[in-house]
Amino acid sequence: MVLMQAERKEQAPYSSWKTANDVKKLVVSKEIIGHGGNFGLVRSGRVTFNDGTSSRVAVKGFVDGISEDAVRKYEEAIEKLANAGVKIPKIGFIQYQQKWVQISSLFGRRDRNRKLFHYPPRLENENQFLQDLAEQASIIHKAGFQFVEDSIKWYNTEDGPKPIIVDVDLYARQHALQYPPSVRSSALAVMECVPWELKDKALKAFLDKIGDIAPEAKKKMMQEMNHA
Repeated sequence: MVLMQAERKEQAPYSSWKTANDVKKLVVSKEIIGHGGNFGLVRSGRVTFNDGTSSRVAVKGFVDGISEDAVRKYEEAIEKLANAGVKIPKIGFIQYQQKWVQISSLFGRRDRNRKLFHYPPRLENENQFLQDLAEQASIIHKAGFQFVEDSIKWYNTEDGPKPIIVDVDLYARQHALQYPPSVRSSALAVMECVPWELKDKALKAFLDKIGDIAPEAKKKMMQEMNHA
């Protein structure tokens, strides 16, 4: 049952993530910091580990509860995403008040101005932004998932906006249903992440990252989708 990692430039390997067995105590506050749609509310919390360290976390409950089998499917999807190199917070499950809850590391610190955005408020390097978007979307696709535009958020760094995948619910559902990814559908989702004037560039960047599409097939797909 995987939990959190310290904030680093490079994501720690999945095998090094702490587990529920390392947790001494979980405290959940009344502060609501997000909504998980049909999945449940997200509250702030703090987890204390057996080694005495502690960290702020996001704690998501589930409206209709979640079974142990569903938890295992979530964990399998999280492991696949993390091992593929998808930029995600550390996410895992633990029982709190006799119910399964999802715990994830809160990204950044309050004193670092690391607010997450649906779209970067300032875009100074258009090409880097498109490459970062295409990179994460293509890694997700190659890992066996269909990219979902609502799963990605952006945060500001000294090197410009960077992506992070903060919502794995839909990927966990895809994994549980063995939902096969579609290049076209993933590409459409990438195009939905950018303004109209960048859609053709975003599409090309994504298809270039996929890499195993024949040139003529890629050209035809770009023509069809750019005029859709």
